[in-house]
Amino acid sequence: MDKMTVVLDKREMGLSLDGKSLRIDCPDAPVQRVPLGMVGQVIVYGNPMVGCSVWRKLSEMGIPALLLPGRGPGEPAWIGPGLSTAVMVRIAQFRAWSDTAIKSRAVVWLLKEKFNGTIRLAQTLEQGTGSLQESLLLLDETLSIDTLRGIEGAGAREWFGILADLLDTAWQFSGRNRRPPRDPVNALLSLGYTLLVSEVRKAVHARGLDPCIGFLHDPYPGRDSLVLDLTEPLRPGVDAFVLGLVEETLTPEDFTTGQQEGCRLSKEARGIFYGAWEEWKQNWPMAPALDDRQENFPTLSFVCRNLVETFVRSWGVPDTESTL
Repeated sequence: MDKMTVVLDKREMGLSLDGKSLRIDCPDAPVQRVPLGMVGQVIVYGNPMVGCSVWRKLSEMGIPALLLPGRGPGEPAWIGPGLSTAVMVRIAQFRAWSDTAIKSRAVVWLLKEKFNGTIRLAQTLEQGTGSLQESLLLLDETLSIDTLRGIEGAGAREWFGILADLLDTAWQFSGRNRRPPRDPVNALLSLGYTLLVSEVRKAVHARGLDPCIGFLHDPYPGRDSLVLDLTEPLRPGVDAFVLGLVEETLTPEDFTTGQQEGCRLSKEARGIFYGAWEEWKQNWPMAPALDDRQENFPTLSFVCRNLVETFVRSWGVPDTESTL
């Protein structure tokens, strides 16, 4: 079972150390204590009070924290333990990135996993997959990285077009938009993808990789390009999660819209979202690079570690450098 996520989403909340536990204080609510050994991640909205000793202990224990803006279109920030000492892994990563043939094969593998997951989800929804299947076949041709990116982009537009036709018009979804999202479905997708990126980032750091040297996403200042690469095959799992929420749990009235911050979940609905996300993480659907014949879906943490390890082994990295 994946470890739990601690969420602070009210300004008046406080987080401090209490022995070997995190203490959560909130006015008009009982004090909560969570053993550090049970915490997998901390998510902070806006400006709750978090002591410096908490940040230090989280870093020592390798527990990441995701900081989300309380208002406005600001970017999320991630606090983690930093790069591991597995230097040879990063050297092998750079060599693979420098080899055009290896780099191309890696990108094709990532995109095949993403397209296969998207196609399986579309079939589950009884939607046509002709164009997606055609894009998948194109990946078998010898193509440049830029052309592969174009195929990925076209496939993403096709998929979101399917969603636009599938969803009730009350959700006002006509395609993907962000920074800020302008409708409830895009608000859910953006938050879900942000949480997914954080999970992938944990596995990337644990494996000793450089999160900034991406293959599909070019290295760019301030961007964890490799993390974004390895997030792509898992996006269909977030899409399925969001579809379940809009069909069974949430309504358009659970969102607020502002000129600067765009469309966002209400505070009450955020609690519903995170509760559902914690359950979803325990049985991640359409997991790539795994045996589909298994009886139960694996946890998201396992899927991320397995995905990263499968990706790395294609470079021939020595087992002695593995930290998994």
